[in-house]
Amino acid sequence: MKSEELKALGIHDSKAKAKVMANLKDKQIIKPTTKNGRIYTLRFVNNYLLRGVMKILEEKGFVSDFLNTN
Repeated sequence: MKSEELKALGIHDSKAKAKVMANLKDKQIIKPTTKNGRIYTLRFVNNYLLRGVMKILEEKGFVSDFLNTN
């Protein structure tokens, strides 16, 4: 992912894109693919994004009751 791709979400201003990217990095939702790089990959390890995805999967019935109780 690049900051340029935020246009698809309606974020066109470069300052706004920088702020969104900084927030995503601070929350460790994304990380650069190379040291100090500007191309990022999503981090699913122990972050808000994974928790949100798991919550929705649970609400939609994709997580078995066994996993919810153990």
